[in-house]
Amino acid sequence: MKRNFTQTLRSVFLIFSLGFLLNPTAVSAQNLDCNGDINGTSFTDSCGNCVGGNTGDVACIPFSPTVSISLSNTDCDSLTDLTVNVSQDPNEPDMATSLFASDAGSFDISNMASGDIIGSAVMSANSGSNTFNTSLIVSSIISSNQVIIESQDINTGLVLGTFTLNNLNPGVSISASSIADGNNVTSGNSQTIIFSNVFINPTAGSLLFTTTVDSELGDIDVQNFPFTITCLNLDCNGDINGTSFTDSCG
Repeated sequence: MKRNFTQTLRSVFLIFSLGFLLNPTAVSAQNLDCNGDINGTSFTDSCGNCVGGNTGDVACIPFSPTVSISLSNTDCDSLTDLTVNVSQDPNEPDMATSLFASDAGSFDISNMASGDIIGSAVMSANSGSNTFNTSLIVSSIISSNQVIIESQDINTGLVLGTFTLNNLNPGVSISASSIADGNNVTSGNSQTIIFSNVFINPTAGSLLFTTTVDSELGDIDVQNFPFTITCLNLDCNGDINGTSFTDSCG
């Protein structure tokens, strides 16, 4: 009886040992990374994406778009070009919406008509490997204070984005939304948008543009760009800051 019991224990031990060797996961759970690799080194980054290890992807970096606003002149009550530059480094969260607003000045909407070309843009993606040149065309005039602008590729005619221009009385705003690309991280991009001769500078004094750019993950970047608007001093000969004057004979 004792011998039979001992043989039974040995049989159970042998079966258990063979089962462990053939299928170790039956005893201990596999250590899988987010890519499904056993004992892999992939991990989920701050953007919620599986990166590193066998994915070949790099972790995302903080949202920090580079933005600038410039005017072709700062003469009071005069038309000027308004240029907006926005760029991102590779692996930043994608931009979702952008708003560029001023506390003074206005757009010359009253002199726009559907089909007018009011500027141009250069856009690049994939760290500059894809570049597009576009014309900014008046698509529709919603009201005396609002107009929709399409950015049309000059080679294909495809619309690569739209802008909404508003006169806020006082000030203006430009709003834009990025085109969804199926992910939430950029490979590097840049845009230079020139609204040609359609922004009217305010009277002499200060002018402030504020830019607000949101990412697809809810990040918010706000920057300010101040300008000093001055009025030209023309002498009687039409020279800026000239010294001509009208004598006693008129």
